[in-house]
Formats: sequence, structure tokens, C-alpha cells
Amino acid sequence: MDVNKYQDRREVPTLYQGPINAIMPKMRKNGQVPATFAFRMVGILQGKEEWLKNYHDLGNTFVVPSIGERNGRFKVSNFERLAGIDEETPLTCRRLPVNYLKVKGEEFSRDTIGRDLTIEEARKNEVYLELCCGNKALLEMGVDRIFDEGKKFNYENMMGIFIPTEREIALEGAWCVDGLVGYGWSFALGGAVLDLGYGRLVGLASETLEQLEYILRNERNPAKLRKLLGIRE
Repeated sequence: MDVNKYQDRREVPTLYQGPINAIMPKMRKNGQVPATFAFRMVGILQGKEEWLKNYHDLGNTFVVPSIGERNGRFKVSNFERLAGIDEETPLTCRRLPVNYLKVKGEEFSRDTIGRDLTIEEARKNEVYLELCCGNKALLEMGVDRIFDEGKKFNYENMMGIFIPTEREIALEGAWCVDGLVGYGWSFALGGAVLDLGYGRLVGLASETLEQLEYILRNERNPAKLRKLLGIRE
């Protein structure tokens, strides 16, 4: 089952560019939601160069607590709140103010982020595992593919994770993953501010992402996963 095959217009992967708070009303009107980190990873493994070599903002979010609220912690969450924003939505530091304790999501220590990773570290990274819907096979196959491509540029350490520091209030932003080219090393960061013009999201039907997440949550065998998702050996 190739999750990039589609049956109707909503399922056609559509590139949206511009400020994220201007993109989201258009995406909602078209009945689409942003592609996630897991969808991007599958695309890379299917040999789709645009997912490997271009940067993308993603349908996953990070949430940073306010100063003193949860020192040294942050959450990985979904796009539920950002999906409803528009150009009139109040922002703080170009991100969405939230109640950190009420946001559902996995919480992590900042000890897991803040520097580039070795291939062994990336394959075991808890944040990337969460972004891969908990599927260890997808994470390991994707990391191996990215680091193999990185050899062309003599990269040894890549896929670092970097997010903003705490502010006076808790803030939520979109993940942005860099492309793997001569000046980028496939890192993930919280640099996707919501009101500047360099946003880059791919829209899909929500059913496409639901189907992918179901597969990833329920199939952990690498060989079966490759067959289900049309992943190349």
C-alpha cells in the first residue's frame, strides 16, 4: 500500500508556500491537513527526492513551557491547535500561546536535543521515535537512508534537534526539517515561525495520514512495513 497514491483531489500532495498563518485557511478550504514527519520519512524511503533534499514545515508541533514551569522539558504534539490559525490569530514571538500543562503530547528532556547526532544516536533518539509514530523500524530505515546520502557531503553527524528556549509564556510552533544538500544536514528545529513568508507545507487528506499512522502503530516488522508502504530495499 503506497500512502502517496491517491483517490481524490484532497489526497493529491499539494505544496503550499508562504506564512503558515496564511497557508492554513487555504489548506482548510481544500480539505487538507499538513504532512507529518512520518509521511516525510516514508517519502524519503520511497525514493522521492523532494522529501530528501527540500526543507519542509510539518504537521507536528513542539511545545515549550514558560520560564520556570517545567525546567528543561518540552512536548511533541499534533497540529490540532495550529490547524485553526489564520492571519488574525494572536501570536507571541511568532508562535501560538498555549497552556503547557493542558497540551496533550509526549514530554522530553532537553538533554535529548541541542546538537548534531551520530547515526547510532539518531536511530535511538526518543524524539524522532515519537515523530515516527513510535515505529522503530521506520526510524532506523529512514536514518540509515539519510546518513547514507550524507556521505556524499562528508557528513558524519547530522539530524540535530533544536528548539527555542523558554519565554514568559508557553508557546507552540511547527517542526521544520531541513533538506539534505551541501549546506543542510537534515536537522529538525523549531524555526518554523507562523507569520513569515518562508513557510513550506505539503497538504494531504486527513485520511491519508490516519491510514499511515494506523499502519505504523500496528506493524513493526521491517519487511512487512516495506511491503505495505511501497518502500524500496
